[in-house]
Amino acid sequence: MAGDFESSSRVNRFDKKRKNTKLISALVGIGALLLIVFLVVLFWDNGEEQEQAMNDEDQQDENINETEEESEKIQIEEVEEQEENIEEEGLVVSENDEETTESDEEEDSSSNEESGEEETVESDDDNVKRAFRKDWEPIGTEQSGPHTSNYDKDSTDWKEMMEAIEVATGLPNDSRVNWWVGRAGDQKTVATVSDSNQDTIYRVHLEWIENEGWKPTLVEELIENDQADRYSN
Repeated sequence: MAGDFESSSRVNRFDKKRKNTKLISALVGIGALLLIVFLVVLFWDNGEEQEQAMNDEDQQDENINETEEESEKIQIEEVEEQEENIEEEGLVVSENDEETTESDEEEDSSSNEESGEEETVESDDDNVKRAFRKDWEPIGTEQSGPHTSNYDKDSTDWKEMMEAIEVATGLPNDSRVNWWVGRAGDQKTVATVSDSNQDTIYRVHLEWIENEGWKPTLVEELIENDQADRYSN
């Protein structure tokens, strides 16, 4: 009887020990599993954070590159625009210079046409200081048909003679003294005129060109007014 109890006690102790061992093993296994899970979660989070950090860094680099590219593009466009403006300004300046040159040339040409090159002419008259011709053109006329010189101051012929004298001498009609205007041959007229102060005295020779008007042919600058006693204004 005592032997059975002792045997039963050993069995119970063995079972209890075995149960404790299993429990400890289970606890150790659970602890190990929890540790593994913890480590996995820890490494997983670190990996995601690193990946996110790398992605953020890549995105930041990409944004910086895009900003730099955009800035460079804007700078290039500004430079190109400035170059275009400079070229346009240069073209405008060049065109203006050309127009100014052409205008000056036209003015010079017009001035030369009006004045012409002066040609000195020898004179046997002791009262002539100098004599000259220019490439004068007929001044034009309102008259038509056969021409007869008319020295009436109200006539068209007279007015056209006065205009021809002004062209030849440069003395305006309203400030010029006409000392003598008369016939000098067929379809020819001679006039002695001066400025209002009589500082400059001219003898002007005119010739009528059919349907074209009076044309100056010779101007003589006089030393003395040889028509002062025959004043005709």
